[in-house]
Amino acid sequence: MSSPKYQRDLFDGPKQVSSEHMDRPDTDHPYFDDTLVTFREHTAENPLVFLLFGKEQSAPNRNPHRQVTDYILHYVTSGKGTFNGRSVTAGQGFLALPGVPHQMIADSRDPWHFKWICFRGSTARWLLKSVGLDEDNRFFDFSFGDRLEALFDDVIYGDHGDCDLSTYMQGIFYIILSYHKKQFSERPCRKDTRNDYAAQAIRYMDEHYREPLSVDTIAATLHISRKYLCTVMERSIGMSTKEYLLRRRVNAAAELLLHTNLTVAEIAERVGYVDYTQFSRLFRTKKGLSPLQFRKQKQTTAEGSQ
Repeated sequence: MSSPKYQRDLFDGPKQVSSEHMDRPDTDHPYFDDTLVTFREHTAENPLVFLLFGKEQSAPNRNPHRQVTDYILHYVTSGKGTFNGRSVTAGQGFLALPGVPHQMIADSRDPWHFKWICFRGSTARWLLKSVGLDEDNRFFDFSFGDRLEALFDDVIYGDHGDCDLSTYMQGIFYIILSYHKKQFSERPCRKDTRNDYAAQAIRYMDEHYREPLSVDTIAATLHISRKYLCTVMERSIGMSTKEYLLRRRVNAAAELLLHTNLTVAEIAERVGYVDYTQFSRLFRTKKGLSPLQFRKQKQTTAEGSQ
């Protein structure tokens, strides 16, 4: 393993790199990024490799838009910002995944301070999943901010003497992971997470079916993947997201056909379809009649019963 490097990036000045451990940030520089960098080859003998431990006080609106090659855990300890469009504030964190583009933006008035750990290895995914973090669940809450502060200060600013730094970092990571596991095990109603996502998706579709919607849009709104959304909908209500949205729109259109004098084109637009032909085809698929036939049949039935 190459010698570790301590890096300080002052957002209003040059980056400083040293082989000696750093002092805590100078108060004359309110915006900084302090990092301990260590590299080791990823081999079968080293299935978990730690590359970076860092802490950052972001400048307002700082916006690194990037795609990373490793797992990076972020812990927000003060201030706020957004990760992939979702607001994250003190006591919350998020996971950046290898190969997945992401965007982090510090708040313009109260930019966040966060700590981060960058690592890779064949066991990394399994360890994260053990505390409920994966490609479908990348956000978390944490209540161990004070302990986290002490651990990171020890890693970044402490004098480690002759110890093997990579092993030391791994030990610190497992301590942090133990806090995650305790919090994860105490989280109420974990088994109902899927149903909760399904309920949120249904509520969102009920409120927004009049708008041009897609499954990708709904999944992004809930901050989960399209695949995971489809899975939870199938398991919770026995139908896909697309099928639920279609039924919701067709049933709303049927009500408008029966109780208004709107044209079929106007009704199609009111239930989220720009293409009148597509709407008519989908309506026939669900109701067995075209929109006009459906209206006429119901009107005839109503007149015959009078």
